[in-house]
Amino acid sequence: MNNDNRRCRSALLIGNPHSNESVRAFLIKYTKILSQLFDTIIIIAGDATAVNSNKIIPIPVKYTISSNPIKQVFNFIKIQILLVNFIIKFHTYYEYVILFPQLFVLPVVFAKIIFKKNIIVYAGGRASSSIKYMLNKHWRQRDYLLYLILNILENIVFTLAYTIIVESKSAVSYLDLIKYNKKIVICPQWVDFTAFKIKHMINERPNNVGYVGRFSPEKGFVEFLKSIIIIEKMYKNYHLPKDITFILIGGDSDKIDFLNRFLSKLSNVKVIILGWLSHENIPEVLNSLKLLVIPSYSEGLPNTLLEAMACGTPVLATSVGAIPDIIKDNENGFLLRSNDPKHIAEKIVEILNKPEILDKISINAYEYIRKKFSYEKTLQIWKELLVYRQSRCHT
Repeated sequence: MNNDNRRCRSALLIGNPHSNESVRAFLIKYTKILSQLFDTIIIIAGDATAVNSNKIIPIPVKYTISSNPIKQVFNFIKIQILLVNFIIKFHTYYEYVILFPQLFVLPVVFAKIIFKKNIIVYAGGRASSSIKYMLNKHWRQRDYLLYLILNILENIVFTLAYTIIVESKSAVSYLDLIKYNKKIVICPQWVDFTAFKIKHMINERPNNVGYVGRFSPEKGFVEFLKSIIIIEKMYKNYHLPKDITFILIGGDSDKIDFLNRFLSKLSNVKVIILGWLSHENIPEVLNSLKLLVIPSYSEGLPNTLLEAMACGTPVLATSVGAIPDIIKDNENGFLLRSNDPKHIAEKIVEILNKPEILDKISINAYEYIRKKFSYEKTLQIWKELLVYRQSRCHT
């Protein structure tokens, strides 16, 4: 192993074992940063082979989600045992373990306690936080028990971590990480400005309203669908912009047929369901939108938010996670007061009826992201994060 300037030059990255376009794009982006800091990176993830670099040793793993609770627990334990095997097998090849899924306690315990590795945890969100916010909406005892278990697992991982990466200051309190303050490093994502940029000015775009993400309850997807139905009914009594089209990008794929049948009954608004798209196609879609809606109950810092703003696409979002750190209401975006479908519908109509405000928001959003979320800034934060530990390796 190289020993120039006493730097640690190898890492093992445990990524998300699930696979979709969003997860794949996130892994590729972060690997681009890490490849500037390490000579070798062992990647264990569902999309490990998506990263193309001679510095990467990819180890693809699969994690099966089951609707059966017993099978789900079995699969969860099984994937952790598999990860422990790789932690042991490669323990002489890496100094750092960089962890994205915060529930994988067993491999972290082995890496930290048995092999004395430095653990860096990326806290873009918390599984327990998603359940907590859904509990505030519909309290169920079994969900509360699940929340407690997940919270314990996450806190074990955070306790063992050397550093916890958080995307913004407000996310520290939102994700209940204040007690780990001494370990926390604020490190935002970065945006590829060669791909995500303004290709069509906002006044040149049709009245397209977009949603990008999982079709799941914590993302506010059900409320977003209800807002579409409300807008459909509003055509009878309100002056609405013509030709409103809703474009839905993401999944779950098993819900798309049902959604198509359900939404095909609409007559005044049009809905297009595209499913998951390749990340390379997202900039063009974002450049076709006049508004992107993020109605989530729980978030970290959505990558889609940053990419939309870089394309000059105004965003309407709930004030959760790191979102209020980025969006200043009526300056560079719009904030929802709640996830209430009627409120979402009214805000969409109000915004589309104010083209002069959309034009201002579009430019402000674009300029803000260009200043704050460059590749160079994120890389520099990672360099500063590692320099202390690197100076202590191989002394």
